[in-house]
Amino acid sequence: MSTQTDKDSSDNIIGLEQSAENGDKKAQYNLAHLYYTGEAVEKDLNKAFYWYQKAAENGIKFAMNRLAIHYYNGEGTEKDLEKAFYWCQKAAEKDYDEAQYNLALLYENGEGTEKDIAEALYWYQKAAENGIEIAMNSLANHYYNGEGTEKDIDKAFYWYQKAAENGIEIAMNNLAIQYYNGEGAEKDLEKAFYWCQKAAEKDYNKAQYNLALLYENGEGTGKNLEKAFYWCQKAAETGNKVAMNSLAIYYYNGEGTEIDLEKAFYWYGKAAENGNESAMNNLANRYYNGEGTEKNLEKALYWYQKAAEKDCNEARYNLALLYENENGIENNLEKAFYWRQKVTENSKIISETFKINKLCNECKQMCSDYQWCQQYGPIDSWNFDKLQWNRWNSQRGYIGYEVILKDLNNSSCLDNKFLNEWKHHYNLMSYAKEGSLRKCLPKIVKFKWQEKLKLLKKIILGLKVIHESCLAHCDLHDDLMKKCWDTDPENRPTVTELEYKISEWIKIINDEYEVRNIDKKLKNVMNEIVEADKALEEKQTNISITSITYPSSCYYTSRLLTEILSQNSECSGCTIKDYYFGQ
Repeated sequence: MSTQTDKDSSDNIIGLEQSAENGDKKAQYNLAHLYYTGEAVEKDLNKAFYWYQKAAENGIKFAMNRLAIHYYNGEGTEKDLEKAFYWCQKAAEKDYDEAQYNLALLYENGEGTEKDIAEALYWYQKAAENGIEIAMNSLANHYYNGEGTEKDIDKAFYWYQKAAENGIEIAMNNLAIQYYNGEGAEKDLEKAFYWCQKAAEKDYNKAQYNLALLYENGEGTGKNLEKAFYWCQKAAETGNKVAMNSLAIYYYNGEGTEIDLEKAFYWYGKAAENGNESAMNNLANRYYNGEGTEKNLEKALYWYQKAAEKDCNEARYNLALLYENENGIENNLEKAFYWRQKVTENSKIISETFKINKLCNECKQMCSDYQWCQQYGPIDSWNFDKLQWNRWNSQRGYIGYEVILKDLNNSSCLDNKFLNEWKHHYNLMSYAKEGSLRKCLPKIVKFKWQEKLKLLKKIILGLKVIHESCLAHCDLHDDLMKKCWDTDPENRPTVTELEYKISEWIKIINDEYEVRNIDKKLKNVMNEIVEADKALEEKQTNISITSITYPSSCYYTSRLLTEILSQNSECSGCTIKDYYFGQ
C-alpha cells in the first residue's frame, strides 16, 4: 500500500509539472508551494522561487505575495527589497489582505521604498478592515501615537479591542493598559486585569510583568505577592529585563518568596547584562556589600560606572562616594567631584548639601568645600509620624516627584526641621527666573512701597483662588505663616481680611505718593512706608552691584562662601577661592 501511495504521489507531481509547464497558472502556484514546504517532493527554494515567479507573472495574487517574500528574505534568489516592494504592491492592489499588511510594513520601515507613515497607515487600515488581526493592532498603535494621522484614543481603543478579541496577545496587553489608564474607555481595573491575564497566559512577557505589578499592588484583583512573584519570574525567564530586576528585588526582600541573596544576585546580573541601569546599580551594591557574592570593590566600581553612564543618578552618587573615600579603590577627588556635579545637574528636585574634601591648590593640604547633591533619593512626601521626608523607592527605577507644593495635613505638628527645608527651597526658587538673588537686588531696591503693596495684593488674590480650590501653597513670610498656623483658628487671618487690609493701604497712598488724610495711627504707619522709600532712593547712589561670572554648572546662586569656607576649612594660612551653592 505504501508503494502504491508513493507511486500515486509521484504521478501527481509529474502531472502537476506538466500542467505548470503548459502555462496552467494554478498548477504553477501549487507546484511552487510544494517545493517551498517540501510536501511530496524534496524542498527546493530555487524551484519554489521559479514557479512562484511564473504564477505571479500570470496574475496569481497569492504568488505575487510569496514572490515578494522570497525577494525580501533572499530565498531561492538574491535579496532585493525593491523587487519585494514591487510584487507586494501588485498583490496589495489586487486586494490581497496579507500583502496589504506586508506593504504597510515596507512603507513604515522604508524598505524597498521611501519611508511613508501615511501610506503605511492606509494599508494597515485596508488590511485590518479585511480581517488581518495583527494589522488591527498596528492600526491601533498609529491612532494611539498619532503616527500618520491625528492622535485618536477612541479609535485606538476600538482597534485594540478588535485585535484582542481575535486573539492577538500584544493587543490584549495594550487594551489592558487603556482600561488601566482610562483611555478611550472609563478606567476599569478589573477589565485591565482580565485582558492582562489573557495576554500573560499566551506567554506575552510584557503582559506577564504587568500582571505581576497588578498582583503586587492589588489592582483589579486581590493583592497577592506569591502570584506577583510567579508572573514576574515567568516574564524574567522569557527575557523581560525589567522583570529580571524586579525578580531580583523579590528575592532580595523576600517578597512572595523566601529571601535568597544568591538568586537576587543572579537576576540583578542578568538584568544588568541586558542593559537595565537600575539593575546595574543594584548589582554594584551587592558587590560592594558582599551580598549573594564575595565583596568585590573593583566590580562594584565597574557596575556603578556603567549605570552612571546610563544616567542613573543613584549610581552617580555611589560612584562619587567610592572615589572620595579610602575603601580599597583609588582615591580620586576630581572624579568624585565630577560625579557629584553630574548628580546635581540632572536632579529635578530639591538638592541637599554635602561636604567634600579636596586639595587646596596652594599648599596641597585637605580643605572643605560645600556643594549641592541629591543624597538620599527623590523626595516623595512628608512623614508626619517620623517627622522626616519619605524617599521614593529607587530600586525599581521609578522617578521621584518634583517637589513644588506640599499638602499640609497636620500643620500644627510641624517642627523647625520641616519649615527650614521648605523655606530654603522657596528662597531658592523665588530667584530662579533671574538666575540669582544678586541679579534681583537692583530691581528689588528700586521698588516703591506702593508698587510692593499692589504686588502683594495680586499675590493675595492668587492665594484666595488657591484657598477656594482647597490647594496648598508656599509661605509668603515665616512670621505670617506661623500666625496662620495659630492653634486657635479664630486668631488666624483670612485671605479676605488680608485682601481688604492691603487694598485699604493702597488707597491711602495716591499717585503722587502722598499720604491722604486719615486717622493719626494709620497715617504714622503709612508715613513710615513713604520715608523708607525715600531713604532707599538716597542710598541707591552708593550701591554698587558687582558683575560676577558664575560657573556654568551653577543654575541658581545665593552668596559668596569665602567667609564660611574660611571658618570651616581645616587648611589654615591659604587663600580660598570663592565657591557658590549651585543646583
